[in-house]
Amino acid sequence: MRIRLAVSVPTILCLSSVMASAQAVAGLAGINGIVTDPAGKTVPNAAVVVSNPARGIERNLQTNEAGAFAAAALPAATGYEVTVNVPGFAQYAVRNIQLNVGQTLAINPVLEIASSTIQTDVVGTAPVLNENQTELSQIVNQVQIDALPINGRRVDSFVLLSPATTSDGTFGQISFRGVPGNGNTFLTDGNDTTNQYYGENAARTASSRKSRRTPCRNSRF
Repeated sequence: MRIRLAVSVPTILCLSSVMASAQAVAGLAGINGIVTDPAGKTVPNAAVVVSNPARGIERNLQTNEAGAFAAAALPAATGYEVTVNVPGFAQYAVRNIQLNVGQTLAINPVLEIASSTIQTDVVGTAPVLNENQTELSQIVNQVQIDALPINGRRVDSFVLLSPATTSDGTFGQISFRGVPGNGNTFLTDGNDTTNQYYGENAARTASSRKSRRTPCRNSRF
């Protein structure tokens, strides 16, 4: 078991590139790439299928004029497959791909002339330097989950292991890069579990909060 903590900063951008459209949505993941032939030229109109049979996921895509494809908003899971079919070329297949929350995995198929079928079993992992990732994120592995002491064994306590993340004053909320914690969104297995009233993870106790009361005064008119 691993926990992926993804933080995205709201930004207004106008993006026309299909590669940019595969940026991982908070709590989800994505796969993108560029299809080329043996000479290194890009292959437009290639039929690309991104699927996960165990999850019942299938995305049927087609490369654009630059040979690029993108599949965004994929649930984090193992068992993804990417296949590419182009007339005159052998089928390209990559199987057993693992996607983590917040990860955008680049797969760049190189097609071969139709004489054999290429099937490569791989496990997709994030590179040390991911040039496609714009958000701040952190993976908490099983060893950390089992060994690190946290107050109440709450999963959101692991967020404090991420860079530039602190507890937000006396209210116990989480602040990213100095931004107040009342604007946070929490996703658990891709589902929004945010307490919208307080801006914190659902079911979190409010015992650490200081009671704020507004004096009630009687007025006569």
